[in-house]
Amino acid sequence: MFSHLTALDNHAATHADAPAFKLPQMSTHGGSSQSVEAWIPVSYRRFRDDVEHFAKYWITTFQRAGIAPRSCIGIWIDGMTYQDVLHVFGVSRAGYIPQLLHFHRSSSKSLVVELLRHANSLALICDVSHAQLNHDSSSSFASLPIPVYANSDLRQARVPGHCTLSKVEDLVADPNAVAFVLHTTGTTLGTPKLVPYTHRTVDLIMRRAQVIAAPTPSRRQDTYAMNLSICHYRGLVSFFGSLIHAACIAQPTRRDFCSVELGDMIQRAGVNKLHTTATQISVHIRDFRHNPNILHGVRGLEDITHHAPLNREDEEWLVQNRIPFSCTYGTTEVPLILRSARDSRTPSSTFMQLIDSRSVTFVPISSSGSSSSTLPSSVYKNVNTNVLELVIPATSPDCPHPSVRQSEDGHFHTGDLFLEVVPGHYTFRGRMCEWIRSSTGLWYDAKMIEENVLKSCPDLLVECIAVGNGRPSPVVLIELGPGAATFGGADSVKREVYRRIRHFQSRRLAHERIGSVESFVIVQRSAWPRTSVGHIRRTDAEQKFQRELDRVYAAASAR
Repeated sequence: MFSHLTALDNHAATHADAPAFKLPQMSTHGGSSQSVEAWIPVSYRRFRDDVEHFAKYWITTFQRAGIAPRSCIGIWIDGMTYQDVLHVFGVSRAGYIPQLLHFHRSSSKSLVVELLRHANSLALICDVSHAQLNHDSSSSFASLPIPVYANSDLRQARVPGHCTLSKVEDLVADPNAVAFVLHTTGTTLGTPKLVPYTHRTVDLIMRRAQVIAAPTPSRRQDTYAMNLSICHYRGLVSFFGSLIHAACIAQPTRRDFCSVELGDMIQRAGVNKLHTTATQISVHIRDFRHNPNILHGVRGLEDITHHAPLNREDEEWLVQNRIPFSCTYGTTEVPLILRSARDSRTPSSTFMQLIDSRSVTFVPISSSGSSSSTLPSSVYKNVNTNVLELVIPATSPDCPHPSVRQSEDGHFHTGDLFLEVVPGHYTFRGRMCEWIRSSTGLWYDAKMIEENVLKSCPDLLVECIAVGNGRPSPVVLIELGPGAATFGGADSVKREVYRRIRHFQSRRLAHERIGSVESFVIVQRSAWPRTSVGHIRRTDAEQKFQRELDRVYAAASAR
């Protein structure tokens, strides 16, 4: 069985002197601005020794506090440095279960406290700055009856000479034992959900990551830029992918490192691969277009793996500059399921296929009945009748921990939707919560409507949400921006919004078409129901403004 701990032990023996990390050595050059003087290598042997040193420190500290092995330990850090990795691996190597928290440092501590309680974590390791924020009595760590420790650099800390660690093989022997606890963002349910990873889950992730992060034949060792937090599932999966192949990680100077620094890491730290997000790629590509001096170095990248579809312009730019790239699909609960299938039939990275033949199912969310649209099929084809939800059966090795499966059937319903563009090849079509089922039983993509409205009216609107479950057609809740004042009253603004989107709406089917100016409802900024991470909750918004919606639909039916 693959494990992050056994992989580290093996590499410390077989690739002892190979660099596991390259850390930036800063130099001020006598001035106030800092620059990277060099990236200093840390060998796999040193990495293993540092992990064991941290493990001995933490096992001594936790035992002194009466915290038994196999207890959950909360870790709330940025997760972007070598020191952060040592804390996560050190707690795991000590025989405890890291609960990885990836909230922004400005997040409410009450949310952190709630998740710590739900996981029954008996201690918290956090950045000192995290503990000093949000000084309100309801969110104080003082209300949490567990010790809180700073994520200090423990490499020089003293540990008792008699401290011994369990064998790695013993720590990972039970495939059903929990190895990590992560959490979702809370976008769907309103609050984050705990997701335990067993050692079997870790084994599966590492086997999938072994495929995704296959070494480049032209090099002895791949080097990745560290730009995803190890406390988030994407960062953890990316790190496992580099670890399984004894690759190297170059640590940038900051989380949002600039494109110039990326070019420097490619040139001097040997970075040849990126595991990143579509948003980060877009930022770098925009800079490359305006700074041709760093473009030459970037063309040395041998692979970019991103975790969400790229926009068409960015994908075309990568193709033109001959930079290989691919897309993967996963969630916190099922981290790696699909990857790009770029071949003659599916040239776009957005078309994906299963990484292996493990058991998953794609279940239709609606029947293939005919649409009530008055448009001929040659003008508009209702592909939404073929939308599929990805479901992981309970018997599948991909099925996550029982605590996050649906109680009705025991399976895990991802809530993520796909279209099968050609047999065995799928493209992502959003989340179930982004779709609406009309009164006719037909589904349509609410996010597509919202994106069109916002793209057409960036000067008029700040936010918008399409609603209308069980209704004949959608209504759009809109929040006006500062530019709306130039159009006069609310009715004038709604008429202008409707005018701008009429062409797009004219090509929609009847049940997904915004029928009139009256189909817009203005919402004040403070009135939006939001999740703990700031996203607007569509279902809650629909319930909150039900009276306004009833009036809109009643007026429409009376016409």
